[in-house]
Amino acid sequence: MAVSMTGYGKSVLENDSISIKVEIKSVNSRYLDINFKSSRGLSFMEERIRGMVKSAVTRGKVDIYIGLRGNSGISKSVVIDEKLADLYKKTLDKLKKKLNLRGKALISDFAAVPGILSIEENDPEEDDISPLVTAAFKNALESLVEMKTTEGRALEKDMILKIKEIKQVMAGIEENASGLADSYKIKLTKRIKELMDGVSPDDSKIAQEVAFFADRSSIDEEITRLYSHIRQFEENIEKRTIGRKMDFIIQEMNRESNTIGSKSSSLELTNYALELKSIIEKLREQAQNIE
Repeated sequence: MAVSMTGYGKSVLENDSISIKVEIKSVNSRYLDINFKSSRGLSFMEERIRGMVKSAVTRGKVDIYIGLRGNSGISKSVVIDEKLADLYKKTLDKLKKKLNLRGKALISDFAAVPGILSIEENDPEEDDISPLVTAAFKNALESLVEMKTTEGRALEKDMILKIKEIKQVMAGIEENASGLADSYKIKLTKRIKELMDGVSPDDSKIAQEVAFFADRSSIDEEITRLYSHIRQFEENIEKRTIGRKMDFIIQEMNRESNTIGSKSSSLELTNYALELKSIIEKLREQAQNIE
């Protein structure tokens, strides 16, 4: 079964104190590349998250975002920037002395200065949020895998159609190649008679020339190997195969199609070879999306 490298999964879970949002996006990549980004206080989950991804994904660039938002039950703290407050007081005293002002700085004056007093949410305890993060990520990962599997089925269906097209072209190539030697013999004999003004050519020399032509233009080995590659490709489609292996098989298919094209000795065979290369290229583009 083919599985696509592209997919998306999302999940949101919450309790009385916090809300966890998980988003996972996967795109094509030669290897497994995991990028982790999270809200403050969740970095301790990275190793566990990476392990969960590796158990479900073998190849692709996977971007992960885990966000934490506090609900009404989350604890908060008032934070004092003592250095900023001290600097503010010294500056006021300096200004008071320089301008010969009277009066005292009130606490309300300090509270009105941005940054001296701030409210921060306290990070939840790891033991409290770990189960919620794990559950949310598991849900998002399942959604990602489901989407990758669905897209993989569509890719698989299209690749099977491409293989059928290749077989049809191969049948045309075999049929066209089977009569090339006889056709060449007829044309060669006719041409020699024309050049020799009706004198019958030496049959043995004709036979030698035809044998040489048949050996030079024979594509039997290429056809046999190409059918072997097709069978391997079909076998790998039926199981969850690694896309890199399919890439290699298609490279070999393309190699054989190039050789067939270079040995083409008729316009029909050349056209078949070009059509074969076109279909194999489309097959390669689809296989590059397989995990």
